[in-house]
Amino acid sequence: MKAFRFNLARVLDLRESEAKAEESKLEQMYAMRARMEAERDALINGFERMAVAIKSQQALQPSELMALDRYKARVEREKTELAARLRAHEEAIGKQRARVVEARARVRLLEKLREKRKAEWQVGADREMEELAADFSAAQWLRERG
Repeated sequence: MKAFRFNLARVLDLRESEAKAEESKLEQMYAMRARMEAERDALINGFERMAVAIKSQQALQPSELMALDRYKARVEREKTELAARLRAHEEAIGKQRARVVEARARVRLLEKLREKRKAEWQVGADREMEELAADFSAAQWLRERG
C-alpha cells in the first residue's frame, strides 16, 4: 500500500505563497495608510499649536496674524491633498483586500480537493487492508483444514 500523495501539492504551495504575498502587500498598504493619517494629524496639531501660541501673546502684530492666516490656508490645502491621497489609497486597499480574498479562496479550493482526494485514498486503503485481512484469514483457514 503506497502512502497518500497529492498530485497538486506544488500548485497548493504556490497558491499559499501567492496568498502570503498578497497579504504582505495589504499589510504594507495598511502601514502606509497609518503613516498618511499620522502625517495629517501632525499637520493639524502643528497648526493648532501655532495658533494657540500666537493667540496667547499679549501684543499681537498684524503680520503675525497674516502669517497665521497664510499658514492656515497652506494647512487646508495640504489637508485636502492628503484627504484625496487617503481616498485613493483606501480604494487601492479595497482592491488589494479583494485580491487577498481571491488568493485565500484559491488556497481553500485546493485544500478541499486535497482533503477529498485523501478521503478517497483512505477508502481505497481501508478496502485494500480488508482484502488483505480476508485473504490472510482464508489462507489460515485453509492451512488449518488441510
